[in-house]
Amino acid sequence: MTGNEAIRVVIVDDHDMLRRGLATYLKVAPDIDLIGEASAGQRALELIEETMPDVVLMGLVMPRVGGVKATRLIISRSTARAHVSKILTKLGVTNQAEAIAFALRNKLVS
Repeated sequence: MTGNEAIRVVIVDDHDMLRRGLATYLKVAPDIDLIGEASAGQRALELIEETMPDVVLMGLVMPRVGGVKATRLIISRSTARAHVSKILTKLGVTNQAEAIAFALRNKLVS
């Protein structure tokens, strides 16, 4: 990452105690900015669109819209490109050639 920018994180889980525990831990981490929490998949979709986090800690099994379905919806929406672009920019990758080189160098693609 460039500079001292914190990693922006959203926590999504229907178990309050788990969510609070993770939040407590992340709030004291100097390089983490906890920007939101949601207890359900549908609220997670809204929150992610509003806040554009760098990382989403998503519970898998939740009532109604579970974590797997919510993740698929997030990826299928146009926000996926914006998220990847934002993360690459934070990493100092500014053009397509650098993005490809970064992905290959870090074994993100083969």
